[in-house]
Order: sequence, then structure tokens, then C-alpha cells
Amino acid sequence: MSDSLIAVLLIILGWLFGLLTPIITNHNYRVRENREVVRSLQVELAELKYRLACVVYRINMHNGTVDRELLEWLKPIFSNYTGINPFNSIRDTIKMQLELPDEQIKVITDYDKAESSGGLTVKNIMFHCSKQNMR
Repeated sequence: MSDSLIAVLLIILGWLFGLLTPIITNHNYRVRENREVVRSLQVELAELKYRLACVVYRINMHNGTVDRELLEWLKPIFSNYTGINPFNSIRDTIKMQLELPDEQIKVITDYDKAESSGGLTVKNIMFHCSKQNMR
């Protein structure tokens, strides 16, 4: 091959790389951004799961409907929570109640049950996922 042909091929190859570089860079950026969005969603959903479990426990205590099945369902949610807002008192209460026989769980539930005229207040739960990342 002649030197001029090699020079032309190198110029075309450089031009092709120049065209493909933004496409490759944008693809890598989108992949990295998608990973970050997925990770943030996982953290937010874990927090939401924990907070909703707190609400479920509070509502059932208010209504006097806590039983072993509910406590068994809630235990791993409270035990495995690693977020920044743990309610250790609920976790410890559930752990203590699971060590009791069903009759004693019923007695505790009846004792903590609210009066029929009492209302229940539950805080709003915010889900902080930005809409711009939800493409």
C-alpha cells in the first residue's frame, strides 16, 4: 500500500472515531446513571417498606388485631432494617411478643387496644424519588 492510501485510511478512521466517541460516551453515562437510579430506588423502597410496616403494626395495635402471624411477618422487616430511622422499641416489642404464647399476645393486644371512640393518627409517608430520574 502506498503512503497516501494509508494516510487517507488513518484520516477516515480518525473521523469515524470522532463520530463514535459521543455515542459511546453517552451510552456509558446512561448505563452508570441507570445503575445509580436503580440503587436509589432500592434504598427508597426499603425505607418505604419499613415505614409501611410501622404503620401496619400501629394500626393493628390500635384495632387490637395483632397476632402471631402478623408478628412473624413483621419480624424480618424490623430485624433487617439498616436505614437511618430505626424504631428499636417496635423491634424489641415484636421480639418480646413472639417469645410469648398466643394467649399472652392476645392479652397484650387487648390491653393496648384503643377505645372505640379514639381516633388513629398516622403520619404522611413521603417517597422522595425525583421525577427527572424516572425516564
